[in-house]
Amino acid sequence: GVTAYRCIVEVGRLGPGQRALILGASGGVGQLAVQFAVDRGGSAVGVCSGKNAALVRDLGAEAVLDYTLGDPLAQARAFAPFQVVLDAVGGAPGAACRALLAPGGRHTMIANETVGGTLNILVPPFTSRSVLGRPDAEILRQVVDAVAHGAVKIRIAETMPLTDVARALELSRAGRLTGKLVLLTS
Repeated sequence: GVTAYRCIVEVGRLGPGQRALILGASGGVGQLAVQFAVDRGGSAVGVCSGKNAALVRDLGAEAVLDYTLGDPLAQARAFAPFQVVLDAVGGAPGAACRALLAPGGRHTMIANETVGGTLNILVPPFTSRSVLGRPDAEILRQVVDAVAHGAVKIRIAETMPLTDVARALELSRAGRLTGKLVLLTS
């Protein structure tokens, strides 16, 4: 929740009437990012596979682009410009993401594990940012309030005992979850 909030609200500065493009909209961060965009009075265009399109639409996305049907950034041009382009998957070309931005817009990345991802941050026009959800009391309060008021819903993919932590890690690393994993101590 903190990562999604920071990408859309804090770093992305999405406001009313502005649009966000969310790559990986059916994933854990992406789902929350779509909802934060809508809650801020903006809109979201979600990118996911066709099998998850209904889920992303139900989260409030104004449009859903199926990456299996071709380059999602090329598809997104029809909805540009965006205040925020969030790469919650990793690997989207930075220059192509930045080309979709409105003046003053931001390209945010959460899976910045490559040299190319790091270079995106260091090249002009300096509109790309790598974001990690460092816990912060004020941001956590905003996330919890949004959940408590029903503006943001958390989808639970699976609940399992804490003893299954290795399996949970494996599922998480596979990158195909459409919700959060909950580990229970009893």
